[in-house]
Amino acid sequence: MKRLNISKEEINRMIELYNSGLSGIQISNIIGYSHQTICRRLNDNGIKMKNGGYYSTGQFKKGNIPWKKGQDNRINIICINCKKEFKVFPYRKDTVKVCSYKCRYETQKGKKLSEETIKKLSIYHKLYPVKVWLGRKMPKETREKMSKNNAKYWLGKKRNSDTIEKLRNAAIKRCKNKDYLEKMSKIMKNKWKIKEYREKVIKSILIGSLKRPTSLEKQMIEIINKYKLPYKYVGNGSFLIGYKNPDFININGEKKLIEVGNVFHHQGDYKEKREEHFKKYGWKSYFFIGQKLDEITVINKLKEVKFG
Repeated sequence: MKRLNISKEEINRMIELYNSGLSGIQISNIIGYSHQTICRRLNDNGIKMKNGGYYSTGQFKKGNIPWKKGQDNRINIICINCKKEFKVFPYRKDTVKVCSYKCRYETQKGKKLSEETIKKLSIYHKLYPVKVWLGRKMPKETREKMSKNNAKYWLGKKRNSDTIEKLRNAAIKRCKNKDYLEKMSKIMKNKWKIKEYREKVIKSILIGSLKRPTSLEKQMIEIINKYKLPYKYVGNGSFLIGYKNPDFININGEKKLIEVGNVFHHQGDYKEKREEHFKKYGWKSYFFIGQKLDEITVINKLKEVKFG
């Protein structure tokens, strides 16, 4: 293959342009020869330059960067969230609005995504699943907020039969897994040690399982309202004393309670055990056991109470 006849003047021009910081491609655009030819001729003259490389080795010498020229050309803009000043390159001045991820989160909080964006995110997460929370614990406030939002979303809605069947099968499969059962057992045992959690569970069971108020409790409510007694009904599980639920409690700040019940379900030492339990926590108990409440008996028994 014949080599091009390039004059010494042109070669000197190539060397001069190279030393000024230009790349092989930039020199080829100025002189008119191919990039490969320029690289070859520069190598022949003792200048090592890779054939096919876009930037020359000399171009990256300290203080000789063509797009910066050794200077910081960033401009100052103000964050729309925290109002602090920060630096960005000029080409980003119209796209960058916030100074940090924290500020970006604050500005996006409460905004609703468009349906198109939601579809794109859904497709992306299916293609590239990332375990974002792997090894991390979600803050308590975030968990509570998510729980409330989830409850609001399902309020008044019903799942279709296919979804119910899928959830049922998944639950059955989990319950057959020994590792899962052991894990859940440890979690629930640790949860049960927390006083607030125990009370919450007991209250939920009482409210959900018992038909309250009973006929005797309704009679006591009528007597309380009629004579304006300082008591309120809590027999629906809304108030616990040592994980036991009294029927009525005093509302004047005194530790006094009322228990009502029929004879059939409250035989033996029921009264003594309940009274002893409440006494441990400093509460005085008034019991009314019978098939029907007598107003005179109730008032006479509660005479010592200081009515408001």
